[in-house]
Amino acid sequence: MRRARSVSFEIVFHDERAQGQDWWTTQMPITLAIDHTRREIQAVASGHVDFAEIEAHLFEQRDSESLAYPEFVDGRTAEAAFSPADVYRIVELLRRLKEKSAIGRKAVVAPAGHAFGLVRMIEMLAEGFCEVKGFLDEDEARAWLAAK
Repeated sequence: MRRARSVSFEIVFHDERAQGQDWWTTQMPITLAIDHTRREIQAVASGHVDFAEIEAHLFEQRDSESLAYPEFVDGRTAEAAFSPADVYRIVELLRRLKEKSAIGRKAVVAPAGHAFGLVRMIEMLAEGFCEVKGFLDEDEARAWLAAK
């Protein structure tokens, strides 16, 4: 079944579960592949990623009932188009989502500099209720996710 809807960008769902596949993909600045069989999420963030895209990304996980899955985010080609003030909004969003569902561990590989600093801020502010960890190295991020 294919569904498409438009918010401020296009989101396309591919739901092949009827044919034995168990995954969804969305196309936006954060490309999301959800594997319901393995209960994991692989995401790639590229270009300018702002609060609205992060919010849509998290809502997509909520709506596809995958928010509790561990997630690997490759953001090495992304540019953080959100401010330190938006970090507090992201953390509050995670806190609200946590009230309704478990949130899986999130390993975010970010480029060094501003984007990595923002991810680290989210990591520290969400520490008491959600595991988000920033990395500069993909192998370290994947090892951290696999450790639990």
